[in-house]
Amino acid sequence: MIRENDVLWCLEQKNIIKYNNGQIYLNTDKSTLAGVMKTAGRPGLRVEIDRIHWVPFRFRYEPYQQLNIKGGEEMVIQSL
Repeated sequence: MIRENDVLWCLEQKNIIKYNNGQIYLNTDKSTLAGVMKTAGRPGLRVEIDRIHWVPFRFRYEPYQQLNIKGGEEMVIQSL
């Protein structure tokens, strides 16, 4: 979720907004905005949203892991 503070932080980093005595000012100088556009680069690859498949990460703690080593030997590792 993008929050208001995230947007303000990004705009501050690009010197688009400035604070003065509790007021927020937008910097609309053409050279500043051109510099921001130049550093942004060109558009990236097109993404087809219907093809994105997101699976949440599930952390599973296993205190013992069994590893198979070459030659058929087995080794047990205990996590600390």
